[in-house]
Amino acid sequence: MARHLRRYGVGDVASIVFGDRYGVWGFLDLWRRNSRSAFQDDDAAFLASISAPLTTALRSCQAQTLAAPAVPADRELGPVVFLLDDSLCVLSQTPASQEWLEMLLPSMVGQAPVPASVYNVAGQLLATEQGIDNHPATARVHLSDGFWVTLRAARLERSATSHETVLAVTIEETSPVDRLEIFARAFGLSARESELIHLLATGGDTRELAKAMFLTEHTIQDHLKSIFAKTSTHNRRTLLSHALGVRGA
Repeated sequence: MARHLRRYGVGDVASIVFGDRYGVWGFLDLWRRNSRSAFQDDDAAFLASISAPLTTALRSCQAQTLAAPAVPADRELGPVVFLLDDSLCVLSQTPASQEWLEMLLPSMVGQAPVPASVYNVAGQLLATEQGIDNHPATARVHLSDGFWVTLRAARLERSATSHETVLAVTIEETSPVDRLEIFARAFGLSARESELIHLLATGGDTRELAKAMFLTEHTIQDHLKSIFAKTSTHNRRTLLSHALGVRGA
């Protein structure tokens, strides 16, 4: 990546990841084009000082995208697939990819959208392969109107006629189960509250939930009250409608 940035005169990069115990909610790369002007210790200290409040704010913003049922994509765009080489250069993509990219990261008029999210998951796959990081090569991104998509990267096997392998990145609608996990993390639910909302999505009354979690019915009601307060919902139906992204859940 450093080699690519030098093409644009970038001499130094300062990076910060905005993450907490609930997940990673964003990152920031600052570039300096003058190779003689590097970031200093006080720059790093300032970035560290703003990390916690910005992480909380970013998580809160993501939670707001889940505060209502999702509005599905208004058209069938077809499969969204990108093929990249190990230098993260896009080799080819399906026709639908362009429209999804324009929704993920709108660009200036007349300019092609930058597939930043695609680069991120492909880069994560390379990091995993090289033993740098063991997190899966996947990311979940809010597209629009509460509609979330999941990106995954995988390496395609060599064909009989080619000795080269390529990276494939797919984009698809986030499943209700994955959305439920995002919902629990974004609203800062505890481990027990997260377990409860997952069980709640499978159906069952308070007695059945209490039995499944080895808790009293009174404790289940207390957990539900806490979840309602954190998510600004008032009943189970509305809670599940927001969490699963469907109307009338």
